[in-house]
Amino acid sequence: MTNAPEFKRQCATAGSAEQEALRRKRRQGSENRNMAGRLQVRFDTTKLRELEAAAGTKLPALIRQCGDLLTKLVPVAEQQGIDPVELIRRTAASLLDRTELLSA
Repeated sequence: MTNAPEFKRQCATAGSAEQEALRRKRRQGSENRNMAGRLQVRFDTTKLRELEAAAGTKLPALIRQCGDLLTKLVPVAEQQGIDPVELIRRTAASLLDRTELLSA
């Protein structure tokens, strides 16, 4: 015999799981619509090939993440009177302790 309260809880859980899946699907749709912007930059073709070889299939995601980082970093760098790229170099150099790898 089925325990009625347990059965109701299982049905409610299944329903809420379906609702959550539907919410996630809707949210993904809006995230995709928000990702319609394009960024085009000129870049040295040799350096681009090196970057593509190093990053592989992760390159588009890495570029988006760098854009997100710059959005937050540029105002901080401006407040400190530092070039944002120089701030990134200094920070990375101190973390990696390899200044020779980070020179432009």
